[in-house]
Amino acid sequence: MIKESSGKKCCCIANWRSDECGKRGCGDTDGRVPVTSSRYSINTFQLPIETAWHPWYTNREVGGYVEAYKGLVLATVRGAGHTVPSYQPERALTMIASFLQGELPLSGTY
Repeated sequence: MIKESSGKKCCCIANWRSDECGKRGCGDTDGRVPVTSSRYSINTFQLPIETAWHPWYTNREVGGYVEAYKGLVLATVRGAGHTVPSYQPERALTMIASFLQGELPLSGTY
């Protein structure tokens, strides 16, 4: 679902719901809401990219990928399906913790 709140366009889906606008998390093997569909949808907003698409890490492994736009962040979780925490609980926790801290998931080599 796409909604507008306080002048910011937001994506909210059932498996990653927050009262805070602007966060979209998805599993990269999600057949219901594929990453490519999410990226195409976000591109229709024509938002400027603040941080380019890059991997994020947990336990010295790629946890997924993240891209930050003005007012919106798209983060994926590698190896997860539609209900991310049930597929990859540790990676989901890393992503959720970074969101609560107001940061992007850890990037770099580890």
